Amino acid sequence: MTVGHEHSGPRGDPEDRPDTAGGLPRYQYGEFSTRGVPSGRRFSHLNETGLFGTADVRLTDAEAVERSHARTRWFAGGQAVYFEQEIGFAMTGQRTRRHHAADGLDGLSINLLLSGGHHIEVDKGGAAALRAGDLFAYDATRPQSTHGDAYHVVSLYLPRPVVVAAVGEARIDDRLALATLSGSPLAPFLIGQMRLLAEHGATLGPEEFDAALDAATSLAGVLLRRRVLETRADEPREQAGLFTAAQRFIDLHHYRHDLSPDMIAAALGCSRAHLYRVFAAREQTVAAHLRDVRLRVFLRKLAQDPQTGIAELAWSCGFGSDVSDFSRLFKRRFGRTPREARSALLAEGGLRSLETPGRLF
Repeated sequence: MTVGHEHSGPRGDPEDRPDTAGGLPRYQYGEFSTRGVPSGRRFSHLNETGLFGTADVRLTDAEAVERSHARTRWFAGGQAVYFEQEIGFAMTGQRTRRHHAADGLDGLSINLLLSGGHHIEVDKGGAAALRAGDLFAYDATRPQSTHGDAYHVVSLYLPRPVVVAAVGEARIDDRLALATLSGSPLAPFLIGQMRLLAEHGATLGPEEFDAALDAATSLAGVLLRRRVLETRADEPREQAGLFTAAQRFIDLHHYRHDLSPDMIAAALGCSRAHLYRVFAAREQTVAAHLRDVRLRVFLRKLAQDPQTGIAELAWSCGFGSDVSDFSRLFKRRFGRTPREARSALLAEGGLRSLETPGRLF
């Protein structure tokens, strides 16, 4: 979202122009361009005017900026805000929580890349390499980083209440943190509407533009709802795969004393909260599953290695150094202390001697 010099278009009386949820008065129009700025002044002019709004932007080639132009314009309608940005040079950008606190943007940005290439990475939303013609959305409240060459993009900024009303859920979750939308059956219709706004919007009066923007917003809402419903239908299969991957990761790394839900979630590319939900759906917890894996491994080692001490075996399985705590944990699980278990294993031969109803192994 960019903010530059504002130029007022036709407006009604103030009482007829309620604030949009995006924080701009309805029918507010703004435009900024480096055209008309002499070469040699464009780079400093960009820095002085804040073309890119609240974000840390690095221009990789100052000389290219002097040879090129940048333009952005926006229009605030009743439900959404239209943005268009055309950049003639390469750049990288980063938006942090600090920037979000400064501008308070709270909603979803739906974007159509008209030309050029762009790479975007969104916190807990993954990354995407985008090319001309791609339609994508991202949560404007999340930290993100971008880089790309010259590009031309058209965006619809939908405030959170508009998104929530469209998708029928109380919040915007990870499914829409960064979503590619080009594959939706509705995508060609929304793409066509956004192209029309870019190509012919300048010829419309404010009420006409607002009507066209409302039509695009309605299409976007239906597309987002379809996207959420599709991902919801895929959740059982996705969760099953994630649960299997988590089990595998724990099996491979159970011995690490720093193994934690945060580490597991990061390795699997999901949030800790989502990892918890996957285990809860199976009436399990991450901590309990990790503990059970470590106990099973300890029990096997106890049977295979009668010479090594209890404390050393427990430590090698990822347990702490307090033998008393470990012994109490083991006894709650198997009904006897580790030493008693070792004696039973040696006397009776095999792990089956420790099997009791309701207990694992």
